[in-house]
Amino acid sequence: MKIRLLAALVAIALLVTGCSPAPPAPLPPVVRDVGAHYYLWYGPPAHEWHDGKWSKESPSGPVLGDYNSADLHVIEQHIDWARTAGINWFNVSWWGPSSVEDYRLREVILNHSRAGELEWSILYETVGRLGDRIDMNNPANRSAFRSDLEYLAQTYFHQGLYKRMNDRPVLYIWAGQAFHGDVTGAYEEAVAAAGVRPYLIVDVPMDHPLDSWPITDIADAVTVYHPYAPLDDIEHVFLERMEECYRSLYLAQDHYQDLLFIPSATPGFDDTKITHVPRPDMPVLQPSPERYERTCELALKFARGPVFVSTFNEWYEDSQIEPGSEFGDAYLRITSDILARGEREPPQTRTGTLSLVFEELVLESELNPDVDNGRDLAMLAEHLTVRDPDGRAVIDIDVGGDEGNALFILGSYGQEGIEGGATWRWFGAGGKTVIWLPGIPEAGTIEIKGRAATRMSVQILIAGETRGQATIDQTFGMHVMQFFAKQG
Repeated sequence: MKIRLLAALVAIALLVTGCSPAPPAPLPPVVRDVGAHYYLWYGPPAHEWHDGKWSKESPSGPVLGDYNSADLHVIEQHIDWARTAGINWFNVSWWGPSSVEDYRLREVILNHSRAGELEWSILYETVGRLGDRIDMNNPANRSAFRSDLEYLAQTYFHQGLYKRMNDRPVLYIWAGQAFHGDVTGAYEEAVAAAGVRPYLIVDVPMDHPLDSWPITDIADAVTVYHPYAPLDDIEHVFLERMEECYRSLYLAQDHYQDLLFIPSATPGFDDTKITHVPRPDMPVLQPSPERYERTCELALKFARGPVFVSTFNEWYEDSQIEPGSEFGDAYLRITSDILARGEREPPQTRTGTLSLVFEELVLESELNPDVDNGRDLAMLAEHLTVRDPDGRAVIDIDVGGDEGNALFILGSYGQEGIEGGATWRWFGAGGKTVIWLPGIPEAGTIEIKGRAATRMSVQILIAGETRGQATIDQTFGMHVMQFFAKQG
């Protein structure tokens, strides 16, 4: 590693002294698209922290030192490193027309003599542009988003080196959960004004069913920007939570027409050095090549198409794979070996999914006049047991608490509770609740402790096939639903 690091430092010294740059780095034989999130804000006039020593706000230090993102030598080195790692696509953080990032991408990066060796796309900084909760019924928000999309279409989408999927320009929406209200209507207005329909990749949160967010209805693909969560025990539970989340999104994509899940890999997360903006205390997920290798393996496992790297150079969160003083080019080599060239072994999903299709939905405000959130409810569930034909409990989960191996894929809300310790979650969002239950038998009974929002019929589907039907009502207690073996 020391030899590689020394070689990198020598190469950088040659660039700085003005010697001729090395020939373009060869792109290794790759088997899939690898995109990496890329940041252009380093150096004046954007980030001049600590008299230009911006890396003081990072737990690590870049091999290139405190560089300026507009430096042509830096751009060239980044392109070389990306190609060496098998990365063919940079997804660039964008903060609006006339921002520093916009100018650097438009006038510097895309005019670089070697820009065509990669593809480029826009990461729309949602919160920076519109806020952290965006009501798309608000005319001002609709107008601002429409104007941004028109600008992107006129400025970037038509360029030959802009990233395209399904022959459409890619637009990555960060923090898609921020959009509320008439998201579909507002988006269609923006698309009509821009004259182009992007291939929309939407970042969604972990630990929520995919249909919790209105923006999912217009997405072509979904992803998780970074599978980190600010938990005190994140070091111990990170990989397990990441795999559960990715399995859930992998399964959920089959319930949407033409929706793709794009997983991300990351070395870790540490933003404890940031001082230029206020941030809450966040537990550290210590970055390391070992952790990155494992997240690459998980991303590859659940990737039916491209994969993302989070990130190429987000130094403030210490999630970068750009060569640094501590690990040299280790992250680049792992990216090439696993993400770009690795052989994928798909996850085992042969165990059935349970789907409950509800005859009716009830607005929560009809059940509780004190709320006005527009949630559609079908059934409050506390506990779920699946019994085989002999009456043995083969699956037993606390729906509102520790759900064990079950994954709530679609059609349910988050965990809720009341005084005294009782917990539950509501089923019914979208009219169908989908739960992944490893080991569900071919036939048996489902017992759900809870109550329905109103008396209704519910269909039982196992692995997508109708296996039974039952009636549930508003009586609190055990609701028993029988399902039968697959016919034929």
